[in-house]
Amino acid sequence: MAQSKNAARARAFTLYCEGTQQKQIAAMVGVTEKTVSGWKLTDKWEELRGPATLLGKVPAWGVRVLQLLGEQQTELAQLHATVAALNARLASLLPPA
Repeated sequence: MAQSKNAARARAFTLYCEGTQQKQIAAMVGVTEKTVSGWKLTDKWEELRGPATLLGKVPAWGVRVLQLLGEQQTELAQLHATVAALNARLASLLPPA
């Protein structure tokens, strides 16, 4: 099931890069418009659209690479926030200098 969902997501991104409207993408890949919108935000399609469009038709592996880069960027931001929170907590535990 996850395999076909990833394939649908990759196809949706390819269609988006080709200029297809989100409503049409949803119908074509068999998901809701809300799902397509969520993918667009999560995977940062707007940021990736330019480079992907330059590549022409993006092969499935290329789409997946772009998706993974977007996911890593999101995870890195989350890790940065976690480290900042931990640093603040540690600083509050230290005795005043």
